[in-house]
Amino acid sequence: MGGQNRSKKNLLDTENTFAIFLALVGDKPTQACTADDIDTFMAAMRVWPANASKKPAYRGLTPREVVAKAKRERTPGLAPRTREKHLDRLRLFFGTWLKRKKVDFNPCDGFQVTSKAEDESQTREPFSPAELRTLFSPDKLVYTLPHKYWTPILALYTGARVNELGQLHVEDVEEIAGIWGLHIRRKTKNCASRRFAPLHPELIRLSFLDYLVDVKKARFEHVFPGLTWGDNGPGDSIGDWFNRTYLRKTCGITSPTKVFHSFRHSFATAAERASVPTVGLPS
Repeated sequence: MGGQNRSKKNLLDTENTFAIFLALVGDKPTQACTADDIDTFMAAMRVWPANASKKPAYRGLTPREVVAKAKRERTPGLAPRTREKHLDRLRLFFGTWLKRKKVDFNPCDGFQVTSKAEDESQTREPFSPAELRTLFSPDKLVYTLPHKYWTPILALYTGARVNELGQLHVEDVEEIAGIWGLHIRRKTKNCASRRFAPLHPELIRLSFLDYLVDVKKARFEHVFPGLTWGDNGPGDSIGDWFNRTYLRKTCGITSPTKVFHSFRHSFATAAERASVPTVGLPS
């Protein structure tokens, strides 16, 4: 599957996808897999509980037993984006074998979890004022690692996507005409996403620029050095920590519609109320 330079987490996620797939459709030759098998797997993902392997209620159950239990209890299932990731791993696997002419077709062709608009509306909503107070409570947002402290604050005040923040270079933070801001110009969603995002005065007050001086003195290239770069860039490691650990466990915000990307929606909502024009938000 072309595993060069793939992160350990990516490999573990892929192994998990295939372990569930094989348990649900049976261990068969690759060329024997059909669209019906993909349909069976994706139907299971629509009811599959998030983090099922970590929940005592599902511990020791086979994938088929997990699906049966989830159906009985009518669990909400995985978020569309998570289901899409599972499908992407299968699509990549079968696509590789198709290129090698070991199979005649990719059984994943034609499958789509949701449209982009549906994904946005179903899985991402702005944080409420009460949730924002919890997220930025001094007893919760404490300084441990730079990216764990600064990226939520930057996301709130700039509306930047998690991957845009994770891949920032030191030279991307610049003062133009007396205004400090972030050049969002690396690997962006599209050309229209490239922009200069001014830094809110609160970021200056919180000493973000002083932090940047320290990073420069240490001669780091990236604003947040040491992040794990997965297939999608460094944003995955930030998002995984925030969504799974900080948001759910530390802050107790468990709604599946609230994720790191909710900061972008919160920013867009605040900008709209203040009659500030936005480009490319909130997607």
